[in-house]
Amino acid sequence: MAKRKKCKSKDEWTITDWEKWLWPVFSQYIRLRDALITTGTIWKCACVTCGRVYRIGKQLQAGHFIPGRTRAVLFDERGVHGQCYRCNKHLQGAWPPYYKFMVKVYGQDVVEELINLYNQDMELTPEWFEQSYEYYSWAVDFMRENQQLVESNTPEKAMCNV
Repeated sequence: MAKRKKCKSKDEWTITDWEKWLWPVFSQYIRLRDALITTGTIWKCACVTCGRVYRIGKQLQAGHFIPGRTRAVLFDERGVHGQCYRCNKHLQGAWPPYYKFMVKVYGQDVVEELINLYNQDMELTPEWFEQSYEYYSWAVDFMRENQQLVESNTPEKAMCNV
């Protein structure tokens, strides 16, 4: 008979455990945010790198501009955008069009800042993870409940394919 894994209490969690706990809600937030910006709906999103429109689901991921997902950039909203599975996985992030998009939307200074953060270590506390989880959960619920309100205030589709 296989042994059951003992569930750890949050007091025993490692940083990796905290990251795994926060990632699903953060990823959902990113995809909904970008769906509203690119298509004006929470159901479909344009890939930041190829521009194809996908339904929110397995074909659309939260793709990182900086590969490797180090702690300093893992949850930085500026460097994570809706990206299709093909661009994110098969094309390893489709870096050239992602780079063009980042410069167009955020400017070269932010791009350089994110690149510099790649090698920096960042101390994340359980309190930070809990506050972030609370915020992103609230934001996801808000976007779902207030889609029409958000849609009417959505800026021009700046995130469409560069």
